[in-house]
Amino acid sequence: MPQRRWGLLVTLAGTLTVLSACARPIETMDCWRKLPEPDPRSRADYVAWAQACGQRGVTDNAWGAYARLMASFPEPEAKEQLYVGYAVRWPWEEERFAAAAAWLDRAAASFELLREASQHEHLYAPLMPDGPYLLHVTSEKRNPIRKAVRGLAAAGWREFYRGDPKPLRQDALVMLRVAHHLDEAVTPTGRLGTGGFARSLYRDVLLQLLDRCEDPGAVAAELLEALCEADPPPPSLVRTVTMQYAALADMYQRVYRWDDAAGRYVMDRGEIDSVRSEFRRLRKLSDQEITEQLLPSDYEASIAFLKAHHEKLLEYVDQPYADIREVMDRLDGAVDRKGTYLTQTTVRKLRRFLIERNQVVAARRATHLIYALWTHRHARGTFPPSLDELDVTDLAELRRDAFSPRDFAYRLTAEGFTLYSLGIDMVDQGGRHAEDWGFEDGGDYVFWPMQPITPPWLRPRILITSDGRILEQPRDGGPVRELSPEEIGLTSQEEEESEPAQPTRKRAPSGETEEN
Repeated sequence: MPQRRWGLLVTLAGTLTVLSACARPIETMDCWRKLPEPDPRSRADYVAWAQACGQRGVTDNAWGAYARLMASFPEPEAKEQLYVGYAVRWPWEEERFAAAAAWLDRAAASFELLREASQHEHLYAPLMPDGPYLLHVTSEKRNPIRKAVRGLAAAGWREFYRGDPKPLRQDALVMLRVAHHLDEAVTPTGRLGTGGFARSLYRDVLLQLLDRCEDPGAVAAELLEALCEADPPPPSLVRTVTMQYAALADMYQRVYRWDDAAGRYVMDRGEIDSVRSEFRRLRKLSDQEITEQLLPSDYEASIAFLKAHHEKLLEYVDQPYADIREVMDRLDGAVDRKGTYLTQTTVRKLRRFLIERNQVVAARRATHLIYALWTHRHARGTFPPSLDELDVTDLAELRRDAFSPRDFAYRLTAEGFTLYSLGIDMVDQGGRHAEDWGFEDGGDYVFWPMQPITPPWLRPRILITSDGRILEQPRDGGPVRELSPEEIGLTSQEEEESEPAQPTRKRAPSGETEEN
């Protein structure tokens, strides 16, 4: 790829110098595979093991800047946060986004800390234990970092619509680097929330930048090489599945004790109550269920299943989605069919991790291809008839759909081109866009042209009645429809912690609750 000069990125020269060193820490799988052996009578120190593995290979650490950011971050109020999110997806409107603008001004120092953090190669956030279990250990809360990145994006779009595109172009790679820092989270919960976050940066910043600017070819040519340098592939899922094993093995060794009279390991009721207060799925169990089903669970059988399940996950987890979808469904099903009641209750199924990881991989590859396609047009005047003609490093990998065994679907159109993934069902439906990647009713995920998203202020109102029913009321006065909680995306506490906050609700005059 020919060398390019980035006129609008001169002020980021120092940052880009560091971003060019995009190699991630050497993922020493031996470290993660060498798990301590659980033993209720001589408990292995899984917290120390995770701490040592997590910091392995990290020398240039961004943690200092992020720690200062989290200590001084001006937490946005619900309405400010809501409209900051709106401002990233829809054209800036001074009157509508006044509350967001005031918060952006207060958060300016946090944005500077993001830029400082992006100059470091890696992020290692020390594990913060608030109890003896690895299950209790969480990385430092990272929601302020995500909110600050969304604020930086909103600030860039504000200046874009005021006539200055330079800040957004400069900070696009800063935001991307921060997303990669967050993706280095050690704990499974920390890792889970990063996928949708990174995916939104590709769509809401990098792709929308091309869609909204006057000369997308010139912008793509300006940024493509820097994008390639600053955007390495997502890391392996080996750490994620191994941390699940370690957290559960640590819990198992603590909730059991040796009973000489019985001649076997038995559960300690007090320890179970302690775990239940922390672990979501155990929290759902009633006292009767604990007494009748959980307490009799066999330690040796539970550990044996956990080990065998983990080894299978390690064998398949980083293989292409199309090759392992059925295998992963069988492995997830085996938890219910073959596990003990304890493992059935505690082992997290991995399908959600796999789908989210592959959505990020697909979004990354498609974004690089779209920048390369526009760069080709900028240099030669037309889009190429096929992806074969693109002059880009790792083309064979970038063109491959992360979900299907095929390449992305690409074809020329009268307006330019279409590029899409076949989605979760792996069936080509001609570019019929499905925002959920075809999870429910099939469909493809179209990356280009950009697909319209209905602004929230034009969407139907969601009303919650005093008896708990959820109603959808069209803003044009059409008929009211009752919805299920799943239809409006009500999430668990864990998901709310890893994703942007849901819209706030206010009391309506009728005694119902209306979504803002």
